[in-house]
Amino acid sequence: MKLTLTILVALSVVLAAPSTIIVEKSSPMGFSCEFLSPEISINQTGRDGFISLEMAGSGISGEIGGPNHPIYSYLIELPASGGYEIGVKNYSEREIGISNKPYPRQPPRFKNRPEPDFVYDPQLYMKSSSHGIVEIEEIGILRGHRLARIIFYPVEYQPNGTLVHRERISVRVDFDRPLEPVDSRLRSPWTEHLLGRTLLVPSEIPTVTDIPPHYLVLTNATYISHLGDFIDFKEQQGYKVTAASLDSIGSTDSAIKSFVQAAYDSWTDPPDYLLIVGDVDAVPPHAYSSMWSSHPSDEYYVMVDGGDYLWDIACGRFSVESIAELNAIIDKTIAHGRFDFSSTDWLKILSFRPVAPMAITIWR
Repeated sequence: MKLTLTILVALSVVLAAPSTIIVEKSSPMGFSCEFLSPEISINQTGRDGFISLEMAGSGISGEIGGPNHPIYSYLIELPASGGYEIGVKNYSEREIGISNKPYPRQPPRFKNRPEPDFVYDPQLYMKSSSHGIVEIEEIGILRGHRLARIIFYPVEYQPNGTLVHRERISVRVDFDRPLEPVDSRLRSPWTEHLLGRTLLVPSEIPTVTDIPPHYLVLTNATYISHLGDFIDFKEQQGYKVTAASLDSIGSTDSAIKSFVQAAYDSWTDPPDYLLIVGDVDAVPPHAYSSMWSSHPSDEYYVMVDGGDYLWDIACGRFSVESIAELNAIIDKTIAHGRFDFSSTDWLKILSFRPVAPMAITIWR
């Protein structure tokens, strides 16, 4: 069984590019901003009696079976501890008369389950929304950073059968203690780069160039002695590399998690990256189970700060089943890292697989 993982951090942030948000003021004690809503598009649906509310780049909100409202959210950082207050300074809105109800929000669809039945709850259309114009929802802790999203609700369906479109919302967020840099031992190039690009109000983050990124490799006794070239290459790139074998830390998923957790909590330089070497028979993933199915995943090992679902260590796996496969992937990794190619013509070729099976389109 091959297990493929993508090295990504999922932050559940709606990217609302077509809308406009302007940060007016910011300081360690909070910020103020103004949200400018795009136009709303009202369209007929394939189900009689319902319309769709569409806004470019929006997410969705609402209870299952109730009116589906567009929302916009942005990633923000909160102080590591303490409270905060959010207040609406002012806003402008207009009412829109509609003849049909907004399409109800439906249950999520899963690939391994039948399509759920259509859900419509008339009672949910008769009550006012439980949220305000804007709110803050905490996400979790990402390597010492307490993250949340600020959510704007530009559209609301009223029980009287009208829509309210809030075209401009000006808000202020105040912290009861200042936002400070995280503990220097938790600072990591990949998290600071990620947050520098995604935070609505980027923090004043100290440089991390004086801290070598720490690369942790976990494998078994079969592969650990064949990692010398790869470790040398990563060290030449400036990484500090630690290799550990399951023979010494334990071969169960709980033993692996305990080792990674202890490394994050107590090592002077906690790992920034985790590479697992070997397929699932060599290094077991964690098995997540539900009433419908179970699936293996390595993310369990790197969610080590805050008790949430954010990766605090970037994670990947060389899912190899033999030493020959390991040598091949190491050679490829080093060649790509050094850009050591006899020809670069392949960089000018793009391959796309269309819907039709067994067909490949080549563009030069």
